[in-house]
Amino acid sequence: SSVCSLKMNELSPDVFNSTKIFHLSSITLALDNRLSEEVCKIVKEFKKSLDMIAQGHVAVRVKQSGKDEFSLFGQTINQFLDNLQGTIERVIEASSVLAQTGNSLEEKANQTKGAADVISDAIGDISKGAGEQAANITTSSEKIVNMRENIDVIIGSVDKLSDTAAEIQMLL
Repeated sequence: SSVCSLKMNELSPDVFNSTKIFHLSSITLALDNRLSEEVCKIVKEFKKSLDMIAQGHVAVRVKQSGKDEFSLFGQTINQFLDNLQGTIERVIEASSVLAQTGNSLEEKANQTKGAADVISDAIGDISKGAGEQAANITTSSEKIVNMRENIDVIIGSVDKLSDTAAEIQMLL
């Protein structure tokens, strides 16, 4: 058999039982005007709540007014919305923590940049000072070489003076 043509013996007996219950419920609703109005009212309230939820209003809750299928379904939807709202609150809290952490990291990065600038300036000053010291050492070295040459001249002069004094003393 195909989907388009079914024989009665191919259908499960449960299909007929379910259909009978549906028809019986429909007939009961049609005959009992008060019950019909109450069910319509529940369905309208349920639809109104679902429409608001569909628009993103997760704080809305479905009214539960008994132990019927609508109340049980409403209870399930309300539990789902409670979980969803809790998740949203945790996401908002995590976003806030991330924003605070980002701000803190930015502040620390700025402090680190400031410290790096100070270190860079200090290294520049040390380099300049080292250059000046090298120049001073070169100048001092040159002066020491000149002083040595002058001392050598003085020693030569003292030696000559000593020789001259010795000659003078021999003449006397």
